[in-house]
Amino acid sequence: MGAITPILAAGSVLGLNLLESANSARAAKKAAAQSNAAARANADINLASLQARQGADTAERQTALRRAQARARALLASRGVGGSGSAVLQGLAVESAQDQAFADQDVNLRRQQIELGVDTSNQRNLLAESDARRRAQLGAVRSGLRSIGVR
Repeated sequence: MGAITPILAAGSVLGLNLLESANSARAAKKAAAQSNAAARANADINLASLQARQGADTAERQTALRRAQARARALLASRGVGGSGSAVLQGLAVESAQDQAFADQDVNLRRQQIELGVDTSNQRNLLAESDARRRAQLGAVRSGLRSIGVR
């Protein structure tokens, strides 16, 4: 019975250490979830801002196109230019459409960058959580081994 007592003590220490490591793993998981939620909320704010800017830029671009076409029509009419005037107006519309396409590409790249940032943050949090869990488990085993005299 005397030889069993140190083993029982070591087992109880190991059990307590494993319980403590489980608690720290839960805490790490909760912290990771909070960090992920914060990253998502920040990304949502950035995406909403990006979308609002895109809408404002599009409206501004359309207004600028209408003004440029009106100026061109007035200039062409004052000079008595007929058929070739429509080519100038179409050229302005094509140029505006190209600008819009480039702006849309830029917005899509920015959107992807924001989403990639969220994904990277989530992966980093998962790695930190896994690392914390493994360290806690290893610490629990080490403490258990020390309690029975194994170094």
